[in-house]
Amino acid sequence: NGFVSWETNHKIATLEELYPNSVYNLPVLIGPLDSLPKTADLFREKFILSAYAGALRNANLAWNIRLKNPYPNELSLMIRLPDGWESRLYYSFLPTGGEDTATATPLHLSIAGKGLPFFSQSYVHYKNVHRVTLPPGSNMDAYAILTTGYSLYRKSNLNLQVQSLEQFTATDNQRHLWQGLFLGVILVMAFYNAFLWIAVKDISYLHYVLSILGVGLYFAFYYGFGVQYLWPNAPRWDTWCYTIIVPFTSLTRLWFTSTYLNTPVTLP
Repeated sequence: NGFVSWETNHKIATLEELYPNSVYNLPVLIGPLDSLPKTADLFREKFILSAYAGALRNANLAWNIRLKNPYPNELSLMIRLPDGWESRLYYSFLPTGGEDTATATPLHLSIAGKGLPFFSQSYVHYKNVHRVTLPPGSNMDAYAILTTGYSLYRKSNLNLQVQSLEQFTATDNQRHLWQGLFLGVILVMAFYNAFLWIAVKDISYLHYVLSILGVGLYFAFYYGFGVQYLWPNAPRWDTWCYTIIVPFTSLTRLWFTSTYLNTPVTLP
């Protein structure tokens, strides 16, 4: 049915390459899906096939992800899947060196993605990310099932990325800091010029306020603040709102230019 399986190579990535200050992009193989890979025995035994097969029926692609924690303490990692997709991550843990699925932990499920209401995700974030915590000295065997209703995203780069939780958090804190400052400046400019419009009754100030609010809305959409704070329960709107925000901003800039320079008189 046009289903394609994207599966990582079968080497187990050692987390010395990941922890604590690096990003490791797992290599990917492409091939047709004839049946579930042999490494999915754990899922056939521990997770009733009806649910797993049900997820596969509506899927566009799938990844098999295997990671190893060689350390004597727990290790928290962030697995980032392609943006724009809805993803389900089924995962379980085996002791290091163990292949007997009877020793595996119960199967866990994490959901994320652009098609879901913001606060219904397992890890709340505007990117398609999953947080997993590997027990000391364990292997993680996981399958990421990805679906999307938008052909727009099926043509995007399909990258899978693993980061330490510390690095992911540090990067996200930088996003909040710099974009928060930028959006704060936008709001100050908007309020100041709105006050001038009320005071002097010059319509060009209103057009300017609308244009900079349009810029602020676009950056809020792009950096995830829109879906986090303004429309968390409207994922479809968050996907397509830029098709309204961008033309609206362009029009208000044209109106501002026309009224501020009085182009009907100066350039008739």
